[in-house]
Amino acid sequence: EKFSYVFAKSSSSGEIYLVAEPLLKSLAELPPFGKNPLEIVHRCLGNELLGLTYRHPIHADGEAYPLILSDHVTDQMGTGLVHIAPAHGADDFLLSMKNNLRCVNAVNARGFLDCPTIDSLHQRNALDRNDGIRAVLDHLQSNVLHHYE
Repeated sequence: EKFSYVFAKSSSSGEIYLVAEPLLKSLAELPPFGKNPLEIVHRCLGNELLGLTYRHPIHADGEAYPLILSDHVTDQMGTGLVHIAPAHGADDFLLSMKNNLRCVNAVNARGFLDCPTIDSLHQRNALDRNDGIRAVLDHLQSNVLHHYE
């Protein structure tokens, strides 16, 4: 809520990206953008994002998911936005409860993805970067920017 965000339009694709303003320069240097400049089309504060929704890049279920605020987000690296996985951590779970979000666990007790509606992901090893993690990234294709360490 305290950060300044920008909606930046890609000159090559026309797609619009939401990013914390101090991080726009580093985002623009990533391979998807490279030599294609990003044009700021709107500025706002984080609290002005409340009420906005997005489409989930994996589920493709047509649902509108809410943008929510949290104190654990910073404008020091990445995009100034984070996803939460309510079934995979105490902070995320509490944040989901506070905001009345569903808690869906897509990983079974053996550590394998439980995604029966997505054949390319179902029963892949969620803990193996060359199996489950790679399968998720392949499924997402170019729909999200992701950095894995």
